[in-house]
Amino acid sequence: AYTITSILSIIASYFLNSKFTFKSESYSTKKFSLSVLVYIFEYILNMGIIIFLVKILGINEIIAPLIAPVFSTPPVFFLMRLVIKNKNT
Repeated sequence: AYTITSILSIIASYFLNSKFTFKSESYSTKKFSLSVLVYIFEYILNMGIIIFLVKILGINEIIAPLIAPVFSTPPVFFLMRLVIKNKNT
């Protein structure tokens, strides 16, 4: 169930970000594939931040996942904008 909801979330996020966040009507398989790579990067980045917060800074492991998006959201936003707004993809 988690895998199915994750896949559906990625698909929905791509189309919603394209249409509403970045005001683009240009959809392509290449853009979708690149956006999946951005989400994989986001996952790895979040895990790294959580590990850093817990192991190095000693932050509670329940609180750390709530803090991680503060640091991962800006780079992911800019990467998604590059992917969706790029006219070559």
